[in-house]
Amino acid sequence: IIERWESELAVEREMDRRVLNGEIEGVRVEKTTIRGEEYFEVCLETEYHKGVSDPKKTIETLEEMCDDKFPDIPEINFTVSPIHESLVENVSPAFYMSPSLDAYQKNKIYADMGPDAWPIEWGMCAHEGVPGHMYQFNYFLSSDPDPMRYALLNMGYVEGWATYVEMMSYDYYDIYADDNYAPVGKNSARKSLLELARLDLGINYEGWSLEETIEYVDKYNVSCMSVPSTYNFLKSEPGYYQPYAMGMLEFEELKTYTKDQLGEHFDELEFHKVVLDAGPCQFSILRSLVEEYVMEKAKKFGIVIKEEEESADSKES
Repeated sequence: IIERWESELAVEREMDRRVLNGEIEGVRVEKTTIRGEEYFEVCLETEYHKGVSDPKKTIETLEEMCDDKFPDIPEINFTVSPIHESLVENVSPAFYMSPSLDAYQKNKIYADMGPDAWPIEWGMCAHEGVPGHMYQFNYFLSSDPDPMRYALLNMGYVEGWATYVEMMSYDYYDIYADDNYAPVGKNSARKSLLELARLDLGINYEGWSLEETIEYVDKYNVSCMSVPSTYNFLKSEPGYYQPYAMGMLEFEELKTYTKDQLGEHFDELEFHKVVLDAGPCQFSILRSLVEEYVMEKAKKFGIVIKEEEESADSKES
């Protein structure tokens, strides 16, 4: 049994590696086609990257913008508070603290608001607030799930959802340098995440040394502030970036599948309701539920379901 499990795990990691390599190549090509490197660097100095002045107000603005894309939920009561200085060095720049079951109305988001902190960005508010973690948790709560499910949260689903909607949020931001800024900002965030997930696999699955990691970073111009500190962090937290990157890609793949099958009958709000109604679960389960939804809607509108082509990764594995 152990040998079979190790074999299956190795196949999954190899598929993850190929998927990440393909996605990274895609964002690198996209970066050069949106505009040149000079324009890309100028955009990083615009208002978006200077951060938002009022995270709570930004999240409330996002709530209004999401009305036609996500199912309604009861009003969310929440606060945004600074991270205590004693924790700043050891936690994320911002995070949503899931409330306890006996105080579910008290939603709290913490952010580093110190003078030396990174800017609190629009995407960060979407990821931690609405339509990210806080929205997803409260939607799940409103479905009155079995209490056991609170203890069985699937990190790929939870972080994948928050990262998926974070990428969507770039299209909601309306203070751009020009029309190209939304894809530039999204490309930057996506490239950084995918490259960190690739480093994660290289270090913890392929066994890269620090020297090999530096070689990869230099060869592909990876967005990485300090290679030694990133290397040490990933060695101590193997798999850290996989739920974010691979989870995001899973949601995007499900959305693409649904759009391809339903065509003009695709409804983004309905799609989001299907995946949110499922709650945190394995993606194999989520895909079955999405396929069931697609079949029902295809039958209703007389749509012929297309046969999916077997991917190259599946053939190789």
